Amino acid sequence: MKLSRLSEILSAVYVLLGLQIAAADANTPTQLGYIEFFNKGAYTIDNVWIKWKVGGETKQHRFTQNLSGGAGLSSACYDLSLVKSSDGAGIPDGAEVWLTASIQTGETKSCRKDTKHYYKAGSTDVWKLRIGGESYTNNRCKNGISDDRVDSQHGNSKFCS
Repeated sequence: MKLSRLSEILSAVYVLLGLQIAAADANTPTQLGYIEFFNKGAYTIDNVWIKWKVGGETKQHRFTQNLSGGAGLSSACYDLSLVKSSDGAGIPDGAEVWLTASIQTGETKSCRKDTKHYYKAGSTDVWKLRIGGESYTNNRCKNGISDDRVDSQHGNSKFCS
């Protein structure tokens, strides 16, 4: 009898968690003009790549940052209309976009999601991303939440602040 009640409670918790995750995804724009990235880890991010697909080929632009985590929490705002690859090509309207971050003396994490995000020229929508964990373990790039705020701004835009 007790096992049955425990099973009911766990089922209810899983349903509620699923609803919270779905609600967070529903609040994340998929047609966007900006990406805001928060470092909530106990480390420094030394490189950030904005990546996009063009005809099956992945293009990228690297930003050398130094986004501190922990007590020196910082973020970066990227205006996708200003991002160009090494061959000078910008992000075409409708291209899938994502971000990859390199942790100084640690691993590199992709923030590419199952729910795809696309550049939309002229859009003022911001995709907020945050990363947290330790240099080599427990790092996960997640969709940010609206109360993620920091003082230090990096990137190529001040629009997100």
